[in-house]
Amino acid sequence: MKSQITIKKIQELLIKGVQTIYVDDDTSRRMWWASLEVIQKDFLSQNYKHGGIWVASPLPAFNDKKFLNQLHGWLWSPEGFPYFQNENAGFLPVNNSEKIKKDFDLVSNYKVLNLSQEDGYEPFLMIITPNFQCVLSIVGEKDKKILLMKCDEESLKLSIELMHAKLNQENYEEGVKFRNAINNLGNLNINNQFEKLFWPILSAKLANITPNHNIQNSVKNDEKNVQITEAKLLRAISHEVRTPLATIRTLISSTLKKYKMDESMRNRLIQIDNECNEQIDRFGLIFNAAELVGNEVPSLNNLAKINLAEIFKKLAPLWNKQLNRRGISLKIDIPKQLPTLKLEVYNLVKMPLKSC
Repeated sequence: MKSQITIKKIQELLIKGVQTIYVDDDTSRRMWWASLEVIQKDFLSQNYKHGGIWVASPLPAFNDKKFLNQLHGWLWSPEGFPYFQNENAGFLPVNNSEKIKKDFDLVSNYKVLNLSQEDGYEPFLMIITPNFQCVLSIVGEKDKKILLMKCDEESLKLSIELMHAKLNQENYEEGVKFRNAINNLGNLNINNQFEKLFWPILSAKLANITPNHNIQNSVKNDEKNVQITEAKLLRAISHEVRTPLATIRTLISSTLKKYKMDESMRNRLIQIDNECNEQIDRFGLIFNAAELVGNEVPSLNNLAKINLAEIFKKLAPLWNKQLNRRGISLKIDIPKQLPTLKLEVYNLVKMPLKSC
């Protein structure tokens, strides 16, 4: 039985024989985004008009619509990501779909496939056009990452064959489309100068952006002290505001129990009580957030797992009730797979109480 082809396996095969220079996670992210900008701005922008293909994981690597429209693509993305929806396809950020529809006719020119756990979640991009080709990826363990860039004929051939095999095993029809797209490009003109140009341009770009990310410890400490001072002030203000609101709620409750009144006056008092309760909740959230900023990072032993889907399901009736008072309807569409988060036990116990 043939072993399954995964993106992680392709990365491992490509990294063989590469001189390894390890960097931490933050540095690898900066190198990845800088590399994408260099590739798109300095190389792909001059070579995309004759068509080509791209393969990416776990997010679309392009943010320029002209590439997405001209090149045929395949995206492996975790199930439930918004890129499964055509209106959000391929654009980062995805909150401007209305503007896109107005000023550009989007061609949904790529297929989204389900990324498995075996594929891993390290970024991967392969671009093949007649005159420009490269494979870009981040490989490695936490804080021991490698930026991998391959553009030699042997690596490109290996990547194309393995990607074709992966598509065949997961979606045969897409595998056929991939092979046809590659064949339609004809003989590839391997640009031997690309690697010689890529690394110097990337180095220059990183040199320009590095100072923005290298903050001295003294500056960090000063900023932290300012945050703590502001947090303490917020906590004091939120406490002072909640106290009179709680007093008003107590008086309303007592009035409703002791005195008879017409329905309109009773409803008005109940409405005021609800408004006070909502304001108390809001300032309670501010108080808790300020408390988190002012405290040290909690120990991992004090963190508890929390299921986001369950929280949404339990709080949805409450949210609907609150919004209905304002004539607003709420429809919640919960994805099948939401990540499990870890939250400090103290806050996990407090927060549901604040919402009830």
